[in-house]
Amino acid sequence: MSKKPDRQPIEPDDIDISLIETAERILAEYFFDPDNEDIYRQQLSARRSRPAGSVILDEATVDVFDSPCTVRLEAMRTWTMFRVAFSHRDFGASVEGSWSFDNQELLKPKVSDRRGDRETLQDAIDQIDEYCFSTDPEDDIDELDGMVDPEEAEDDDYAAALIGDNPAEPPAATAVDRSRIKAIAKRLVRQPGTEIKTEDHIWLTQAPQTLPVITEALIAAAETADADDPAVTAYGVLLSMQLELVRYRQDRGWAWADTMLRDFQQRLLTFASQGGNPIVFMMMAQAMTQAKIPVSDDMQHALAEAGFTDEDVGTAEQLAETMQVTLDEMAAAMDTPFQVIETLGNAGAVMPSDMRGFLTDLLARSSHDIMRQAAGLMILDPDPAVRQGAVAALTETARPETLAPATLRRIIAVRNWLPEHEREAVDTLIRKARLAGVEIGSWPKMPPDAEYHASMIDGSGAQSIIVVSRGHRTGSFRALLLRHGKGIVDAWEDADLSRGRLTQMLRSAQQEVPMAKVSRDFVDSMVQHALGCAVETQTVPPPSFLQVAEGLNGVDWKARRLDIAGESERLTAEPPAVDRRPDDRHTALTKAAGYLTDTQTLSTWFEEGPHVAAALKTLPRNDPERLAGAVMADILPNRRAIWAERFLLMSLWCQASSDPRYRRMTMGMAATANALTRGVPLEHIAAMGVIARQTVTCALAAPW
Repeated sequence: MSKKPDRQPIEPDDIDISLIETAERILAEYFFDPDNEDIYRQQLSARRSRPAGSVILDEATVDVFDSPCTVRLEAMRTWTMFRVAFSHRDFGASVEGSWSFDNQELLKPKVSDRRGDRETLQDAIDQIDEYCFSTDPEDDIDELDGMVDPEEAEDDDYAAALIGDNPAEPPAATAVDRSRIKAIAKRLVRQPGTEIKTEDHIWLTQAPQTLPVITEALIAAAETADADDPAVTAYGVLLSMQLELVRYRQDRGWAWADTMLRDFQQRLLTFASQGGNPIVFMMMAQAMTQAKIPVSDDMQHALAEAGFTDEDVGTAEQLAETMQVTLDEMAAAMDTPFQVIETLGNAGAVMPSDMRGFLTDLLARSSHDIMRQAAGLMILDPDPAVRQGAVAALTETARPETLAPATLRRIIAVRNWLPEHEREAVDTLIRKARLAGVEIGSWPKMPPDAEYHASMIDGSGAQSIIVVSRGHRTGSFRALLLRHGKGIVDAWEDADLSRGRLTQMLRSAQQEVPMAKVSRDFVDSMVQHALGCAVETQTVPPPSFLQVAEGLNGVDWKARRLDIAGESERLTAEPPAVDRRPDDRHTALTKAAGYLTDTQTLSTWFEEGPHVAAALKTLPRNDPERLAGAVMADILPNRRAIWAERFLLMSLWCQASSDPRYRRMTMGMAATANALTRGVPLEHIAAMGVIARQTVTCALAAPW
C-alpha cells in the first residue's frame, strides 16, 4: 500500500485571522473579571465525571445586518480549551483553541464551520467588534459635539461634576488592551514593512498605559526567539512609537508621563541586571533615543553600567583600546561622518556625557579622516559639556593634516547656531585653524530643480518642511521638523531615491497634514527663526540638520528671530494680491475665527496640559461658557506672545503658499497676530474665543 502524502496545513486567510482576533478579545474581556475564571474552574471540575461536551459560559445576541447574531463562548472538556461560535442567518463560524491565561493569547487556533462570503464575514466581524469592544458614544458625544445636552445639565449628579474630578493619570492596562497590542503586533508580523493602521495609531495615542504592556511583550518575545525575529521587531516598532507618544505628554508637562518614562528606564535596568539579552537591551535603549526621551546623566551612567562589572570594562587604557577597535571597524563601514554620528547616537541613552566626551577626544585624534570629521559634528551634541570638549579637542588638533577643509567649513556654519556664550571658544578654534593653514571647504552645489513644500502649523507648533529634487533617474528627499518656540527638532535626508519613490513619499506627507508649495525665501525665514528660538532656549539643532543644510546650500542660515510685531504690521498694511478687495481689520479678525473652525489642522490650536487642568479644576463641566471665560481670563493672557507668533507664522505660510485658498487667509491670520501684539483685549479678537472654546472641548474630552 502506497504511503499517503503528507497534507500541508492550510494557512489561515485574512478572514480567519480576523475571526481569531475577535475570539481572543472576547476571551480576554470575559476573563478580565477574576470571578469568571473561578467559576470556570469550578464548572470544569464539576463535569469531569460527565460525558464529553462543551458548557456555555456566556452568550450574547448582537444586531448584525438588522438580524440577530448569537455570539457564544463555550468551555470544552479539556482544560483551557474554548470555542467562540458566531451564528447568523447569513454567516457563521467557530473558533477553537487553547487559552493562555498568563499571556492572554489563543494558542493553536482553528476556524471551522465557516459559511458566508468574504465580504459578508468581514463586515459582520467589524460590526461585532464595534458592539462588543467600542466605548459607549453617549459617554462624551455631548461634550465633544455640543458641549452639554440641556436635559443632562439639569441632572444633579452631572451638574456637580467638576473638571478636577478627572483621574490624575491613565488607568492600568486591561486584558482588552493587552489583547489589542498582540493583535497589532501580529498584523505587523504578517505584513512586515507596512505602517501601523491609522485607527491603531489613534488608539495607541489614547492608551499610554500600554507602554509597560509593550515592554513586557517585547521581553517575552525575545526569550523564545532570536532578537531579529519578526515578533521582536514588531514589538520594537510599537515600543518606539508609544515611547514617543508618552514623551509628547511629558512635553506638555503631565507628571504621570514623567513617572511612566522613569518606570520604563528602571525596568530596563532590571532587565539588564537579571542577565537579559544584550541585543534586546540595546534595542530598548535605542527606542528611547529615537523617541528623544530625556535621560538624566545619573540614569545614563546606570544604564551604561547595567550588567557589567569593573572587570568587564577594564582600565581606562583597555576601554580606549576597545573603543578604538570599534571606531576602526566603523571607519571601514561608513561613507560619511553623518553616518558615524547617527550610529553612535543610537546608543545615546546608555552613553553618559563623560563617555561621549571621551569618545569625542578619540574621534579628534583618530587616524581615519572620516572619524576626525565626525568629531567636528560633536559640536552639535545636546550636552554643553560635550560640545565644549569637542571644541577643545579640535583646537588641539587644528592643523592641515588633521582638520579637513570640510570640517572647518562646518565649524564656521555651526558657530552661528550655538548659544552666544559658547561662540568665543569656537572663534579661537577657527582662528587657530586658519593661521595653521587649514583651507575652508566649499559648500556643495544646490540642486537646480529643488521643490519646496511646507506644512500648515499644528497645535503643538510643529511644521514640516520638505525639499524634493527629482534629478534625472534618481533624486533626493530632505525634510526638517520645526517646533516653533523651541527650534529644529529633527532633520533627515535620502539622496538616492527613484522618482516613483519620491512621489510616493511626498504624497504620503501631503495626506498627513495640509501642505503647500512655498518659496526658498519662506524656507530660509522659517529655518532662521527656528534657529533663533533654539539659541534663546540654549539648545542646538541635531547634526542631521547640518547635513540637510549642506544639501540645500544653507550657507547663510543663522539665528535670526522674526520681529513678530513688525512683520504683522507689514502684512496687514500690504494685503496679498489675491485679495482684489482687501478686508478691513475687523472683517479679517472675524474671518480668522472661521478659519480655525473650518480647517482640521487649525482645530488642534488649543491649550492643553496641567496648567489648563489647574485653572479649570473647580469649575462645573456643564457650564461651557463659564469654562471658556476662565480660559480667556486666566490662561490665554499669559500666552499672548506665543499665539501672536503662531498666527504670524501661519500668515507667512499662507502668503508663501502657491494655493489661492490659503493665500486668502493671509490677512486674517496677520490681523490676529497684529491685534495680539498691540494689546487689543482678547475678547475683541474672535480667533482667541475659538481657541478658548477648543481648549474647553479638549478639557471636557480628556479622560485623565
